[in-house]
Amino acid sequence: MLAQVRVEKPPQTGAIWWLPLALAVIGLGIAVAALIAAGRDDGPGPIRRALGGLRRLTGLPGWCAAGISISLWALLVAVIGFVWDVSWHADIGRDKELFTPPHTMILVGLVGIGAAAVSAIVAATTEKAEVGFRAGPLRVPWSALPLGLMSAGAVVGFPLDDLWHRTYGIDVTMWSPTHLLMISGASLAPIAAWLMLAEADVPAADNRWVRLLSQVLASATLLGLSTFQLEFDLGIPQWQALYHPVLIGLAMGIGLLAAREALGPGGALRAVAGFVAGRAVIALLVGPVFGLSTPHFPLYLGGALAVEGIFLLGDRLPASTRVVASGIAIAIVGVGVEWAWTHAWGFQPWRTRLLASGWLVLVMAIVCSVIGSALGRAVAHRPILFNYPLVAVALAAMALFLAVPYPRTGSDAVATVRVNKVGADQPIVTHEKRLSIERDVTVEMSVAPPGAVANLDVLRAFAWQGGRIYIRNFRAAGAGKYVTDKPLPTGGTWKSLIFVSKGSVVAAIPVSFPADLQYGLKEIPPPLDTPRVTKLKPATAFLTRESHGGNALPRVLAYAGLAIVALMWWVGLVGVGTTIARRVRGEPAMQPAQGY
Repeated sequence: MLAQVRVEKPPQTGAIWWLPLALAVIGLGIAVAALIAAGRDDGPGPIRRALGGLRRLTGLPGWCAAGISISLWALLVAVIGFVWDVSWHADIGRDKELFTPPHTMILVGLVGIGAAAVSAIVAATTEKAEVGFRAGPLRVPWSALPLGLMSAGAVVGFPLDDLWHRTYGIDVTMWSPTHLLMISGASLAPIAAWLMLAEADVPAADNRWVRLLSQVLASATLLGLSTFQLEFDLGIPQWQALYHPVLIGLAMGIGLLAAREALGPGGALRAVAGFVAGRAVIALLVGPVFGLSTPHFPLYLGGALAVEGIFLLGDRLPASTRVVASGIAIAIVGVGVEWAWTHAWGFQPWRTRLLASGWLVLVMAIVCSVIGSALGRAVAHRPILFNYPLVAVALAAMALFLAVPYPRTGSDAVATVRVNKVGADQPIVTHEKRLSIERDVTVEMSVAPPGAVANLDVLRAFAWQGGRIYIRNFRAAGAGKYVTDKPLPTGGTWKSLIFVSKGSVVAAIPVSFPADLQYGLKEIPPPLDTPRVTKLKPATAFLTRESHGGNALPRVLAYAGLAIVALMWWVGLVGVGTTIARRVRGEPAMQPAQGY
């Protein structure tokens, strides 16, 4: 006899889920009111009073304190919304409406980054600050330009994203061009905010707020550079396994070198401490508090120790040699520690086959260390070690080598798959109001030729969008067969597949998929009675099954927009960093601690 029918509740649609955004807005309002009250003797009008309160509290120019404070608030709102949203899609599926709580948090955060740039301009004009340039009556800090460009480019991604999904289907990947516009805008914004602190030109030795904010922004930069790894953090990547260490090498190269150059001894370790604390809090919010799958995250501790060790032990080496040596140490020691960390806590443990492509991680870590060193020295008002054309070449090389693990293909190998039921069937009325049967199954697979599954990067089964993510490994069962180590849920709203990755082969075999009435996709039932015999198809055919063709214009607009906006962002950051770096006058304005 079947068990009692279970009725699934709609996912996270109640008013309670708007509480995080409400608390963030209320907190910002309270802070602004307190600043206005603190600056009651600084002239008429709330703007002058708030700026006076900020100057009194931080010892920084009002335009700088306002811009950085609002940008940090906006970045916190955006990153919580972003991690929440990716976990939401991985656990639950597509949105039924655009303005969900996490989407709204992302949009508020992206607009808030623009508000930070505008507030810096308004404050600089009000204070008649001698910064940047003048545009009519306005006084515009240089650093407000990239900050504003990042917000504008990311916000443009929202209507483009809606057009993209209407044309090509509501896929749930991070990696569409419109998603990258929004993600990258927030991810790079901490760099612009850090340059804003440098533009204020307040000596760190005389102001604890400068030291504190610089450390916070170093951690925020590392966190921003790590957001591109989030699908790996949730265990449902759509890319080659090689992308994970490459992205980690990129984040450590830029983030850790910038922190060490800007903050002095211990700077890389302090940046990592802030990063780990921030990601841990976000993971606790998204996991236990919001009730979704908890994202894992890299450690970066090995990279930080390697950088600190190179700078300490290589004190007699030329400074440029230390930077290159730090990149090498990051690729060997830092990525080596991350290798162990993926086995201890990661969803996708790295296999030894990746060692053959270690040269790419090494090159990425070195070129990104050159970029990070230039950023850190610009922030610290110190002469950069490499000339600007070489830094531009490093940026171009970073983009070029990100394309190396890009290809993803299927395979001519043929898999035979069947499942065995475990336990009783569970009737369910899904949150989409469909009657279905949920059942747990073990998955058996054999592949011909057998060598096709030898020495793989990844071989596992996973299920998602049924309420959380389940990942199952395969164990050898003799005679060329493999069986999952634990049961896998199927039916209901669950999607499940076998994921096979070996170099550029990023393939999948479906286990079970529900019907998709919106896009006319038939159910793929689990092969209970008759084995499923199929080639290894590209994984995107199932991971983004709802995607389809359409008018080419949105695709052209999206990719052209991403390329143009990304170029504007990098030109803005490099231009402002160059401007600040060339303002070196005598002793560094943000001089690192003694012993550097």
